[in-house]
Amino acid sequence: MWNIDLQGHGTYSFYVTTAQIEANFGQAVANQTNTLIGSDSLGNKLYALSDGHTIAFFGADLREPGKTYQATFERNLCA
Repeated sequence: MWNIDLQGHGTYSFYVTTAQIEANFGQAVANQTNTLIGSDSLGNKLYALSDGHTIAFFGADLREPGKTYQATFERNLCA
């Protein structure tokens, strides 16, 4: 995971493996609760959702302080 600032400069944030993603999906489905896959000190978080196929990213919105940016995508889109 990389943080990209408003000028387009990137800073390494955190790394997750396919095995971590799969393990967290297993836990999320079994417990029927969204499960944190990875996070950083800036407040960025990546979750495996309890539906078993959606990954969600949450991070600070750079343009509007105090707001949270959210993006979701399907698990099978991750290589």
